[in-house]
Amino acid sequence: MEIEVPNSYATGWYQIGWSRELDAGDVKPVRYFDQDLVMFRGESGAVRVLSAHCAHLGANLGYGGTVAGDDIICPFHGWRWSHEGQNVDIPYADRTQRNRKLACSAVRETHGIIWMWYDQDRGAPEWDPPFVPEYDSGEFSTIRIEEATMTWRSLRLRPQWVIENVVDAVHLEWVHKYKYPCRIESYGPEGTMFRSSLSIPFPDDPDNRVMVSFDNSVWGVGTVVVRGQGQKGRSIHIQSATPVDSEHSDFFAAAAFRSDVSEDTSTDTELSEAALRNVDVLRDNLEADIVIWQQMEYIQRPPLTAYEAKPYFAMRRWSREFYPEVKAGT
Repeated sequence: MEIEVPNSYATGWYQIGWSRELDAGDVKPVRYFDQDLVMFRGESGAVRVLSAHCAHLGANLGYGGTVAGDDIICPFHGWRWSHEGQNVDIPYADRTQRNRKLACSAVRETHGIIWMWYDQDRGAPEWDPPFVPEYDSGEFSTIRIEEATMTWRSLRLRPQWVIENVVDAVHLEWVHKYKYPCRIESYGPEGTMFRSSLSIPFPDDPDNRVMVSFDNSVWGVGTVVVRGQGQKGRSIHIQSATPVDSEHSDFFAAAAFRSDVSEDTSTDTELSEAALRNVDVLRDNLEADIVIWQQMEYIQRPPLTAYEAKPYFAMRRWSREFYPEVKAGT
């Protein structure tokens, strides 16, 4: 069976930044989905994203724009735009241009991550952004600190390449140098989420009797949440790829860790050090993936082995439904 994946922008939630990097009143130019956007945090604390170019004479609001309340003011002629993109004031005119509007994107924040909903047809969000309840339980080290988060800008990759890793056990042995055999235990779609479970022999067990498990949740085409279980603790990784244009994406990652060692033998310092080691392992693994992604060519009709075919085709069949041309039946 051959299942081709479109080379367009899939509908869904995408990470566009870290909450800690945008204070109240801050304005930041960003570019995603081949569009200039402006992201700002209003005085209420909510983050807003609008199309960047003022509908008056085209100035980019991300460069010199200022926040007033929850609105943004153009640096060129002072036109004021509401958080919904409506023109609400022209300082030298008696009336506003109510028929002039900037495109507005839905934005949410969870776990210190700023998410934006993308839909080619500007439709409203169809599901909630990625949510990891363990992060709010207090049981895991936080991902809100800078040491636990990573950002790579404008890499040559597509989000589709990232999510397909969750059905690829063989690459764990070759790219990440895990012991043989790495196995896919289960996989399949659950609505707007795709899940897979992998098991990997523990590095220090010569008889392969102790396994490390990874349970993966793919949220649309933009984000993967990985829950790991090892001998000494549990980890959670969030990986997000957001298209800048048709060839490049920004790539974000965050890690959190919980030690299963008893409180009698583990100190806060040891837990912190273990969490940071977990972050270092994640960074090394992702950078090994990035080397491959940056140089690869996506094969629409790969000659897959019998072992690879079923999980790969299940992933591609599920992910196709998020692309606009497939959703429209064209």
